Amino acid sequence: QHKALQKRRLLKQSRQMIWRKTNDTTKSTATKIKAQTTVFRLKTEHCGHSTPL
Repeated sequence: QHKALQKRRLLKQSRQMIWRKTNDTTKSTATKIKAQTTVFRLKTEHCGHSTPL
């Protein structure tokens, strides 16, 4: 029974690790997209004006 408990705990830990990893990746992707859109917006705004980027 003790071994089963240990196994369950390890499984839980690994699941948490995986979840944390995926969470981090989604967060970084979101920030990347946000940064890209910001750059794109700045570029388009500049194109609207006569001043070159």
